[in-house]
Amino acid sequence: MTPLGVFVRARREQLGLNQAQAAEAWGLSSRSLLSEIEVGEIKNPRADTLIKIASGLGVTLDELLGQTNAKENGQRPAPGGKRRGTAIASTS
Repeated sequence: MTPLGVFVRARREQLGLNQAQAAEAWGLSSRSLLSEIEVGEIKNPRADTLIKIASGLGVTLDELLGQTNAKENGQRPAPGGKRRGTAIASTS
């Protein structure tokens, strides 16, 4: 399984959905598409598929794709995905 597949399956199960229920609720073309993503047969799903899955799971695309969770420390990622540091005021 890929990290994406592991995350999708774990979160889907937390929501109490089987693959068929999730695929239908999220507007995916088939249960087999979700299954293939979960077991890692599809490593790079289409963007529209990722958006549907993220929405169904109640997560952001960044969270779905395993990016650092900006919510952990209350910061929003800066452009380019890098964290902003704490600004230090000059006393000059």
